[in-house]
Amino acid sequence: MNWKTLLFSILIIFVVMNCSQFKELEKEDFNRVRQVKSKELIGLHDPIKVEIAWLPYQEHQLVRTKRNEWKVVKNEVAGITSNMPMILVTYPNTSDTMWFDMNVDNEMLGRLMKHSLMTQVPISRPFTEYIEVAKCGKCHPDHIDKGFEGK
Repeated sequence: MNWKTLLFSILIIFVVMNCSQFKELEKEDFNRVRQVKSKELIGLHDPIKVEIAWLPYQEHQLVRTKRNEWKVVKNEVAGITSNMPMILVTYPNTSDTMWFDMNVDNEMLGRLMKHSLMTQVPISRPFTEYIEVAKCGKCHPDHIDKGFEGK
C-alpha cells in the first residue's frame, strides 16, 4: 500500500507543477495581445490577384528525321489533349504577371507572395535575386527579427 500512496503523490505533484506552468504562459501571452481596429487603418498595400488558370496542351514526341536530326511533332498515336492547371499571379492596374506550375514548392510560393505583398515589388525570376531585391530589411530596422529572411 505504501507504493500506491507514493505513486499517487508523485502523480499529484506532477499535475500541480504542469498546471502552474500553463497558467504562467497564459498570463504572458495575454500581455502580448495587440488590439487592432479596422477604422484606424492608415493605408493598404496594392492587392495581388491569385487565380488558377487552365491551359490546353497536347502530348508531343521526338522524331528523328532522314537527315539524322531531331524534331518535336504531335503524337498521333496517343492523340492526348487535355488542360493543365497553372497558378496565375497578377497585379491589378499593371501589366505584371507571374505563372507558377502546380508543383511549385509551397514554402517558396508563400515566401514570394509574402515578400510581394509586404514590399509591393512584383515577383520576378530568378527567385533568389527577387528575394534580395524585395528584402523586408529595406523598410524595417536591422534589429527587428523578420522571422523568415536568411533561410
